[in-house]
Amino acid sequence: MSLFLLPKIGKNIRERTSVDDETRLSELSVASLRAGTIALESMMLKSLSQAVTTLQISTRDEMWCDAYVMEMPRTAADSDLEALVMLATRQLYWLEEWEITETRVEELAGFADLWLTPLFREGELVAVSGAEVQALINGSLEAVRKCALDRANYARASELHIDGRRVDFGRMEELPSSPALHGLFLESKWNSVDVFYVTPEAYGLYCWGTGA
Repeated sequence: MSLFLLPKIGKNIRERTSVDDETRLSELSVASLRAGTIALESMMLKSLSQAVTTLQISTRDEMWCDAYVMEMPRTAADSDLEALVMLATRQLYWLEEWEITETRVEELAGFADLWLTPLFREGELVAVSGAEVQALINGSLEAVRKCALDRANYARASELHIDGRRVDFGRMEELPSSPALHGLFLESKWNSVDVFYVTPEAYGLYCWGTGA
């Protein structure tokens, strides 16, 4: 079941009744995420045993700052919804520098209440096409990549890390792994971007924010 097969705003009642059950259930999933009525713990727990690749570009520039991409295989999740929760969970662990092995199962409900539920409640949660995803990502990512290369020889040089290990800038193009099929905007402001996306091979989360 895809999270993104949502009916367009403005359809009349007759048009909406022709929408299949999968679409209406997907719309319900988005509404349930906003309301905090979906049990997240089992999806969060599943994420802790899944390998996730993280690529981070640090420019050390106030305007372009950092961008990072997190991806896992399409085979890792049973649905777009589950993949979104799994990646959001891993993002929390990555940002907070928590060790997965130190997590107790009974703590996940608290993490969901304090972090994931507010994230989904306050996010845009706008379903978009692959072309819209690519435009949003490329709008900042290409500039971040260029800035990183331009500043590579500065005293406080830019850096590229994959799974926490510093690597050569020649690997900046490895993620996103392929063009997006569709996605979900979590935040799409002029100075901050968070977008969940789906490619033929992977689920991904792209994030960028400026310090300006």
